Amino acid sequence: MSTSVRSTHTKLSKIPFDPEFTPGAHNAVNVCLRIQPQERVCVITDEATSEIAAAMVAELEKLGAPYHAWIIEELEYIHNIVDKGSGADRQLRVFQETGDLKKVVDYIIEETEAGLADTKEPAAVRQTV
Repeated sequence: MSTSVRSTHTKLSKIPFDPEFTPGAHNAVNVCLRIQPQERVCVITDEATSEIAAAMVAELEKLGAPYHAWIIEELEYIHNIVDKGSGADRQLRVFQETGDLKKVVDYIIEETEAGLADTKEPAAVRQTV
């Protein structure tokens, strides 16, 4: 199973940050890491340090280096996909366990009603395990 991950919905370039972070971000990008304008950069942060990451992103933008940025808390859904498979994987599992497309539709309805935060196993799988 392959999953693609897109950059965070919260744009780090839009997060205001304390100007006192600017010299440190400049030092990190230009001196410590010596990032060049043609290099591609991956910025991974958490919510607690997103202001620091925003300062670094501002420096990357000044430099002109392309980057992708992620906030870890916004990627939590990936753990569910890795642990339980995608929605299509789970629907296929229901069909493989039951051979009944109606059970697949019932499962889709059940999951939709439960909401995206629901991480329980499909009803058809629970019954057969």
